[in-house]
Amino acid sequence: MKRITLLLIFIGSACWLGAQPLAKKVSLRYKDEQLGQVLADISNTYDVRFSYSSDFVPVNHRVSVSVDNKPLATALDDILAETPIAYVGVGEQVVLKVDQSKKAQLSKVETLRGRVRQSSPIYPERSAKVQARKPAEVRETPLLVSNKPTSLPEKERSNTMMEEGFQPTSMPSDVDYVTESGHRLAQISLLPFLGTNAGKSDQLTNNFSVNLFWGYNGGVEGLEVGGFLNSIKNDVKGVQVAGLGNIVGNDVIGTQVSGLFNLTKGQVIGLQSALVFNIGGSGHAIQAAGIFNASRGDFAGIQAAGLYNVSKGQANGLQAAGLFNYSRNKAKSQVSGLFNISDGDVAWGQLSLLLNKGRKVDGFQFGLINISDTITGPPIGFLNIVKKGYNRVEFAGAEMMYANLSFKMGAKSFYNTFHVGARWGDEVKEGQNPLSWSLGYGLGSAISLSRNTLLNMEISTQHVNERQRWTRNLNLLNQFKLLFDVRVGRRTSFFAGPTYNLMVSKLYEPETGIYGSQLTPHPFFNKNTTSDKNVKMWVGFSAGLRI
Repeated sequence: MKRITLLLIFIGSACWLGAQPLAKKVSLRYKDEQLGQVLADISNTYDVRFSYSSDFVPVNHRVSVSVDNKPLATALDDILAETPIAYVGVGEQVVLKVDQSKKAQLSKVETLRGRVRQSSPIYPERSAKVQARKPAEVRETPLLVSNKPTSLPEKERSNTMMEEGFQPTSMPSDVDYVTESGHRLAQISLLPFLGTNAGKSDQLTNNFSVNLFWGYNGGVEGLEVGGFLNSIKNDVKGVQVAGLGNIVGNDVIGTQVSGLFNLTKGQVIGLQSALVFNIGGSGHAIQAAGIFNASRGDFAGIQAAGLYNVSKGQANGLQAAGLFNYSRNKAKSQVSGLFNISDGDVAWGQLSLLLNKGRKVDGFQFGLINISDTITGPPIGFLNIVKKGYNRVEFAGAEMMYANLSFKMGAKSFYNTFHVGARWGDEVKEGQNPLSWSLGYGLGSAISLSRNTLLNMEISTQHVNERQRWTRNLNLLNQFKLLFDVRVGRRTSFFAGPTYNLMVSKLYEPETGIYGSQLTPHPFFNKNTTSDKNVKMWVGFSAGLRI
């Protein structure tokens, strides 16, 4: 009971907030102005935010309107009267969208205008006989788009139409008459078309709807509760609650809650919550599901799922999932257990355990493998592949390993280093390998000091194979480097700088009884630990070429 009470409070608060911008008093004077300009002027003058797409709203439609100190809702009724556009208040903004029923009615009127002679009393060019009638008599003439058929007998109706200037052959025989409002306060149903709305269930919009098993209705503007399924042909403006699922043929502005799924073919503005999945078109919403969420268009808000989230448009918000997130277009932020993929740009960041992939990333990437074309923040991972990033091949010399080859991959803010080194010329005993070599991995960051100068700070660790093909005992060379880089060409630079070295080794020479590596130069610290480890420290130097 507490949950239901909180839900009703939430709904009431949302409705109250949504009404605020529409209740503002406005005074407007426009004559033959473009709709887009009118909306822009209202937005600037009265601080009203309109949300719409120019692909669907006819911004070039000419508008003439005159209102004095009337609510914005009244003004919008006049402004949008001759367009298929409806409006609704959502929070602090007014959302404009296509109203399919209004579009169909306008289309029907245009069709009738093309099929009815211009002598009809419905249109400005009236016959002389109609012009001479009193206005009251003209108003009593039944309109062609009336919701109710005339109650006159067929013969009498035909004579009346002839008197008004209609030609029998110009009357369309296939006009689909509908009710004037198409609204009902409430309905109760057992199954589709088996309820109080009977055969007109798919034509009527209800403020309150109860479906014991499965209901099919034209629309909802309020609350709908279903034992198993709720099916809506057009729009939902309010709340839908179902034991199994909610299915909507057009838009949802409000809340959908179900035991298994929510399926909306149009846009979603509000909340979708289900134990299994949510599917919607474009929208500004929160989708929360136990298994997955899917959006067929641009989506702004939050998608949170136990397994995965998919957006076929832009994902302008947060995608959070247990396994993976995918956006066919741009994405803002993605968090998952395994991988995140965006075929477009990423506006904030990506975080996963395994893989992150984006095009232009204006933020960070955190994962085992990070892939992008460009990135402004740090790609933090074991392997960072940035197509237009800080990618260098380095040849260097040092006192421990005479020849060193390194590959740097990532961005200046954070990059990986893969390293191989070699040393030769040492005195060896019979059976020993004259070549010692190392294999290592490191992390680094490059700070720009000037246009052609960098300071590289790097840490790395290398396993040193000392006079053997592969040394099985612990023999690690750990380094911290401060390297000054001077560019001499487009991608060529020289570098040099000091290195701090820490050698940890479990090597042991039985003949001499000496622990530790025999390749190190003169260390300033040399000590054996109680765990048969030898630790040596010294300061060295490294220099080389990068391309």
